[in-house]
Amino acid sequence: MKAMKTLSLCAALLTAAVSVPVSPVTAFAEGEEAPTSGKCGENLTWNFDTASGTITISGKGAMDNIEYADLAPWADKRDLIKAVVFEDGITAVGDYAFAFCENLQSVTFADSITDIRKSAFRQCYPLENFTLPPHLTVLGSHAFSFCKEITGVTIPDGVTKIGSAAFEGCEKLETVEIPESVTEIGGCAFSGCSSLKSVNIPDGVTSIGDYVFNECSSLKIIKIPDGVTEILDHAFAGCSSLTDLTLPEGLLYIDDCAFSGCSSLTCITIPDSVTVIADAFGDCDKLKRINS
Repeated sequence: MKAMKTLSLCAALLTAAVSVPVSPVTAFAEGEEAPTSGKCGENLTWNFDTASGTITISGKGAMDNIEYADLAPWADKRDLIKAVVFEDGITAVGDYAFAFCENLQSVTFADSITDIRKSAFRQCYPLENFTLPPHLTVLGSHAFSFCKEITGVTIPDGVTKIGSAAFEGCEKLETVEIPESVTEIGGCAFSGCSSLKSVNIPDGVTSIGDYVFNECSSLKIIKIPDGVTEILDHAFAGCSSLTDLTLPEGLLYIDDCAFSGCSSLTCITIPDSVTVIADAFGDCDKLKRINS
């Protein structure tokens, strides 16, 4: 049976994304101080308090999207930012807004926020203190990837899709509450969440995508709903704490390496509805019984 790939798709995508050429942070003339406030949207302003390391976003509407982190208006202060506060009236956190703020510890979201966009808080390593806004509908790709101190997250009702790699590499994430409104979980969404112990996948989800729970090595309990028809490439690869699993009636397809490296898996029940099983169980050394 096929062994697990040494480099995951998630890691490859991350490398490709991070290696995009970036512009240098804006230089200032000798004696000229970098601004501590300015605009960050058509009707939004930002203000940075140097004493507390807090940046406050004020106004009405959505933040500007940024092509990559070095173009943020506060890019020169990225290492000094410890907290972000969104005041009421903000509706969207823009692409790459606070990506790579490697000393960011807390975020206060306004209830008015409905969108957290692509890579908004990517690689904010110490970030742990936040509650997602109650009216959130969009959770973008890589939104919180590699925020290594997050231990738990509750995704609000109203979110229909968890973006690809949204929580990838959140290695201390132990609990995640996914609402019934979610119908799609993007590839790599929880890949590398090595402390995650259990997950309930909502009934509306029909596909378990590539690498979604890859290397979730503490995952012991997983509920796969009856509506799921396919489990794709490396979906549960490296989930070395899974011991037994019953797959749902109606499942049609199990892709390559879907359960590769599930080294504690001893029993799996595959329904009669499955028409294709690829090389899905490589390195499942303890797998003794397959029921159908």
